[in-house]
Amino acid sequence: MLDLSVCDRRRVESLSEREFLTTEANREVGAIHPKAMPVILTQPDELGAWMNAPMVEVLRLQWRLPDDLLTRVEAPRSLE
Repeated sequence: MLDLSVCDRRRVESLSEREFLTTEANREVGAIHPKAMPVILTQPDELGAWMNAPMVEVLRLQWRLPDDLLTRVEAPRSLE
C-alpha cells in the first residue's frame, strides 16, 4: 500500500523525482515479480485524478489490471 507519510505529489522538486502506486501483481507481472506491480492507468480521467484529485480519490485508482490484459515481449538485443 501507499505510504501516505512520505507522499506529497504536488511538491515534486525536480524532474528526477517520481511517485507511483503499486498493487497486488496480476498473473503476468506476478510471474516476474510476485509481490507487487505498478498501477497502470488506462483511462484519461484516471490521469486527471492522479494529478489533481485529493489523496482519498487517488487511492481508488489502486487496482491491478485484469489477467491477460498485458503482453510480455522480449527486450531487443540492442538493449542487452
